[in-house]
Order: sequence, then structure tokens, then C-alpha cells
Amino acid sequence: MIADNQWVVNQHGQKIRKRFENVSRFGVASDDGCIHLGLERILQNPGVGILQPIIRRKALLENGIRYRPEFKYGEDYRFIYDLVRSGAKLGFVDEPLYYAELVEGSLTSKRVPMYSGMIDVLNSIKEDLSREGERNLHQHVDQAIKNCKRTLAYGAVVDPLKRKQYLQAFKAMLEYPQFWTQLPGRLASLIHRR
Repeated sequence: MIADNQWVVNQHGQKIRKRFENVSRFGVASDDGCIHLGLERILQNPGVGILQPIIRRKALLENGIRYRPEFKYGEDYRFIYDLVRSGAKLGFVDEPLYYAELVEGSLTSKRVPMYSGMIDVLNSIKEDLSREGERNLHQHVDQAIKNCKRTLAYGAVVDPLKRKQYLQAFKAMLEYPQFWTQLPGRLASLIHRR
């Protein structure tokens, strides 16, 4: 499989930013210009699920890899994980060739169900790793779950605030106390962006 970075664009197709600004977390590019992501890197970076890789059809047919219909969110990540787990290689190039428009109301704009679904996917991977005796990779999955829970808590409060649903936001503040622990850092980054 080979995947590229993405341009996040507005509804007019104007580039806003690269999807992955800091690709060093994926590793270092080799002589062929690709960053090769193995299983451990994929587990450390669940964001790779948003990539749109070109996949060799033979890898799908030989390994019987298919999308898992039980997952509404995170199914792309699980698909990539299953392919790499079966022995496929994933290369990433930093040059963005794919344009991703962020659309209000799309599946990926709904943080709470999206990150809840991603937690389900990560838990299913953790179960597979346990069954296969690969507990050494659990720490990466546990960290990814923790990060998803943080983003879920933030989205549960901020998303209704954006829609001026103040009562729903207030209820979420009570339901997700981890929102408060991350608020200072989030505010600092928002102020810095302006």
C-alpha cells in the first residue's frame, strides 16, 4: 500500500493545511522517499485510518481482507491494520496529492460517535493481540484509547457549544470531567493559532 499526505480544503477547494503537519511521528523517509509504517507505528498513530492508500488488489485477495461491517467508525483504520497484520507493507509520502474537504454534518465531523467507534475498533484490536499473545503491543493501543477518550470528552462539550446547544454542552461538562483537565492546553493552542 502507498498513501500520501492530504490537503485539508474548504468548500471552495482552497488549501487550509496539510492533514499531517508533523510526519516525523511516522518515522524517517528511506531512500525511496517513503516512510515505511510497520505494525507498531500504525498502533501508535491511529490517524493513519484517514489516509486513502492505493492497495495492491492481490494483497486483498490472497489474505481475504475485507472491511468489517460491524464498525461504522474507524473501519478504515481497522482495514489498514488488518492488511499490515497480514504482512502487507504501508508506505507514506509526505507530498499531499489528496484533497479532503471538511463538510459540516459529515460522519467525520461528529467527534463523539466517531471517537466512540474508534475506541471500539481499538478494543477489538487489543482483544486480537491478547488472543495472539502479543501483549507487548498493548501499551500503544492503550495510549491510543486514552487519546480517543480525551478527544471524545473535548468534542462532547465543544461541538454542542458550536451549535449553541448550551444545555447539552453543560451536561457534557459534568459527564466528561477530563474536558477540564485538557482545557488549559487547548486554549493555549487556540490562542497561538490566531
